[in-house]
Amino acid sequence: MNSSRFMGLFIKVAEWVLRFTAVNLLWLIFNLPILFLMLNFLLITSVNHLIILGVTVIGLAPFIFFPATTAMFALIRKWTLGQDIPIIKPFLKYYKANYLKSMFGGGIICIVLLVLSIDYFYLRNYLSFSNPVFTLVLFMLINICIVFTLHFFSITVHLDMKLMTILKNSLLITLGKPILTLSLGVVSFLIIYISFEILTFMLPFFMGSLIAFSSYICFTSVYDKVQSVQESV
Repeated sequence: MNSSRFMGLFIKVAEWVLRFTAVNLLWLIFNLPILFLMLNFLLITSVNHLIILGVTVIGLAPFIFFPATTAMFALIRKWTLGQDIPIIKPFLKYYKANYLKSMFGGGIICIVLLVLSIDYFYLRNYLSFSNPVFTLVLFMLINICIVFTLHFFSITVHLDMKLMTILKNSLLITLGKPILTLSLGVVSFLIIYISFEILTFMLPFFMGSLIAFSSYICFTSVYDKVQSVQESV
């Protein structure tokens, strides 16, 4: 009996590992143009080149990164709900179905990121505004932007809403649940740090899918509580 339970658990874990690996690789393939540009950050020799490359990456993200990431979130949502679906065809389906919404939403998010980046470089380089308070505020803003973006993906694939409603609800959850926002931001940073600095094999196989999975689980925990409260009223 114990042996059969162990085998069942082993098969389940192996299944999820295979899913995470496959969808992460597919996600990276769709993001190859951005990955190629980001590798060029290693060759940068001047601030001007850094700015040009950074603006180029941000400009391409709504058209490449956001639709691909939305498709990955949609697949992970289906698996989390217990639906055993394949990978490639559904990924392409969700990619096409959510492309415009992801692109326009990504465009708005990238504009905000661009403004924050410009403010950061201006304050850092021209006003010499470098102190612990500035660093803390910058970290909080980055954390809020990342978690807001993750909630954007979760809401887009989970609920049928208009773009502005998705953005509004993403902001409400991000600001209304500060502990969740901090926790999800820390978890995402840890996954990224471990993938780049410690377990580098996670980068091509697990980094994106693990962040998407943890983000969607966090979102559904909030959404389920809201639904239960509304049903009890």
